[in-house]
Amino acid sequence: MVSRLVLACQYGMTLYFTWHYCKTRAPLLIILFSLLAAAAVFLVGINVVVAAVWPALSLEKTHLVERMTCLTLIIHDREAGPRFFPQDIGILISSVLIIYLTYQLYFDNISSVEALGPIGQHLWAMLHFPFHVCLCLMMEGINQIFIWAYLWAGISQLFNPLMSGINSNTPVDELRDMLGEALDDVLNRFTTYMDQFYTIESAYNATIALPPNATGTEFIEKAWPAIMETVTIIVHNFGWKIPKEVAAKANLTFQEVTDAVMKVFDLTFGYFCICTGLFLIFTTVFAILSLPRDPHHFRMRRVSTGTIALVGLGLALLSLMNISGKSQAVGQSPWVLPALALIMLFLLALHHFAQGGYIASIRHH
Repeated sequence: MVSRLVLACQYGMTLYFTWHYCKTRAPLLIILFSLLAAAAVFLVGINVVVAAVWPALSLEKTHLVERMTCLTLIIHDREAGPRFFPQDIGILISSVLIIYLTYQLYFDNISSVEALGPIGQHLWAMLHFPFHVCLCLMMEGINQIFIWAYLWAGISQLFNPLMSGINSNTPVDELRDMLGEALDDVLNRFTTYMDQFYTIESAYNATIALPPNATGTEFIEKAWPAIMETVTIIVHNFGWKIPKEVAAKANLTFQEVTDAVMKVFDLTFGYFCICTGLFLIFTTVFAILSLPRDPHHFRMRRVSTGTIALVGLGLALLSLMNISGKSQAVGQSPWVLPALALIMLFLLALHHFAQGGYIASIRHH
């Protein structure tokens, strides 16, 4: 373990001094994380062996399990903060339901703390750190997916009347009024910088100079900078910032800004899917560790536990949608969080259905 940590430090120093060479980052990072993972495996193995050989040094009959479950509750309570927007009641209810159902799945899968034993106690303790990391990222992902869906729904609602008017050959004066209403709405609701305001004002004034018989194509050419700047203001005010490397470039086009924001969403969607899947997989591991070693647990419980693990693996693999570029279209749909809530509800119902196969055992005192 020590040798792996020393090698990790050496590769970390090499990575620090060669960071500006882009082609060396990926291989060095892979080696660095593989060494850290190997050191973690050695550490867990040593602790488990010590706990198995010397029960007095184990965590059995301590308050560790209670502390870990309480910490899980704290994470649920912390992440269910006031970052939701109540305009979309369906997505809001789904978000709250997901938080509640994750709570239910976690605690309902803990069958018997007494069944953990010395080795199980150590595995329980070691696995709860990555489990809590996944849980935090999952809850943050729920917030970001909610904001993203509401963000694009708001943009569409704001500019759809204008686009419909352009497609139906509405007179320029009416198009200008529609554009003015949309711009006033954004400027009154969101923080705007002076350079953004001047860009919007300049583009709007350009539409005023158009003749009454101008076409929709001519109008959109003049109004386009104002529309794009308005969309940028909305996106930034909802907390979606483009990477500093992109922002530092001079004369950024709107397409470059949009691509940068989409890459941020791809990252968010990826870690949301992976962490949601890992949450379910960790839940099944905890269920297996705490399962009483008696003959009264039937096949249905194993089926439900295996189903939860397979669903977790499937949700984690959804992150591969980033490769095909379909994640952005999925993120704009309002059905991401409701679908996840339905999946969680199904898994919870399956788990409780499996409990119906238990035979009650009577303890004689």
